[in-house]
Amino acid sequence: MLLKKILIFLCSISILAVSLGCTITTSRKYKKQRKTFKQYEENKTGTIHLDKYKGEVNYGKSDDWKPVTSELNFSDESYVKTSTDSYLELKMPYDNYIKLFSNTNLNLGTSLINLLDGELNTAISTEGKEKLLIRISKINIIGRSGVFKVIYNKESDKGEIVVKNGSVEVIEDNQEQKTVLLSGFYKVTFENDKLSNPTQAKVTDYNWR
Repeated sequence: MLLKKILIFLCSISILAVSLGCTITTSRKYKKQRKTFKQYEENKTGTIHLDKYKGEVNYGKSDDWKPVTSELNFSDESYVKTSTDSYLELKMPYDNYIKLFSNTNLNLGTSLINLLDGELNTAISTEGKEKLLIRISKINIIGRSGVFKVIYNKESDKGEIVVKNGSVEVIEDNQEQKTVLLSGFYKVTFENDKLSNPTQAKVTDYNWR
């Protein structure tokens, strides 16, 4: 009888989560998920095109920084950083787009972006579904469709993922493998590589331009 009550309770939570536009799961298929991540890590095909930028934006490796130019394309992994009052917009492979806001630092690859600090917007095309992985330490974000924002403060080790429209899969890279599937007008926060439960987001409070 007790087991039956527990199962009914868990099912009711799952139904509620789906009705709210998000789902939460945990997975024991850790090796399978790591294999998925590895596909993004090893994929080096395609070219990243600089669409537009403003202010002081630099790219390079280690301490060898150079200012970006309008003709610049990225085909190899590179570090990119923006300064105060600057931004950078990039056209990724499969017609996906990302925008780096001020004071953002990341490691840029054609299918994997490691966000080290700062804020970025991402727009996923129909062709680019599940073709781009954004990583923040052990938090992995796979864009399925639409537009979403990622914010990370390195000093406090806190951040959030906000979905304006479409859907995004957010996964902890650990044995627990907590996975959150977010849809429009929902967000999830994280701290020290741990995801919170999703909540509704007031998307008008965020900069989508």
